[in-house]
Amino acid sequence: MNQNIAEQLLALSRKEPNARKRIRLLAVSLFYEGNSRTDIAKRLNIARSSVNKWVSSYTIPQKYLIILSD
Repeated sequence: MNQNIAEQLLALSRKEPNARKRIRLLAVSLFYEGNSRTDIAKRLNIARSSVNKWVSSYTIPQKYLIILSD
C-alpha cells in the first residue's frame, strides 16, 4: 500500500506547478518508498528538518491506515 501512495504522490508532484509544493510531495513520496529522512534530504539537497516537518505533516498515522483498511 505504501508503494501505491508513493506512486500517487509522485504523479501529483509531476503535475504540481508550485515548485515548493512539488519538492514537498517528492520528499514524502521518497519516504513512502522506504528512503530515510536523511537520505531524502541529501538527495534533494534540502535540510533534514524540512523533510521531518513535511513527512510529519503529510503522512497518515499507521493506526488510521489500519482503520481505513477494515
